[in-house]
Amino acid sequence: MFIIATQVVKGGGVKEKLELTICSKSGSGGRQVFGIALLADNQLVRLPVYPFVTHEERLDALEEFVTLYKSKLLEFYSKGHPTDFAHFLYGFNTKRKDEFRAEWFKKGVLIY
Repeated sequence: MFIIATQVVKGGGVKEKLELTICSKSGSGGRQVFGIALLADNQLVRLPVYPFVTHEERLDALEEFVTLYKSKLLEFYSKGHPTDFAHFLYGFNTKRKDEFRAEWFKKGVLIY
């Protein structure tokens, strides 16, 4: 597990250092997948399902995705948005959301 992004978030007047890491986790059927985890003070805050890759050979694509969208991922997951990440980025533009998901799926990154 390594730190790929760090952001200080403010909640109720309190500043918290939130870190985004790439980690290994169990997928369906106990299968190993690689995704992200959010940490605060080296403690797990959130282990979201998406984004993830199903093969270690695709870790470069996941790292690319997280690097490109790190500030948006931190904002999305730290605020607990009730929508999916593609909607967070593109709103109700269904065509653009589908293109975004398909583009990353070709690289092996599954997002929602």
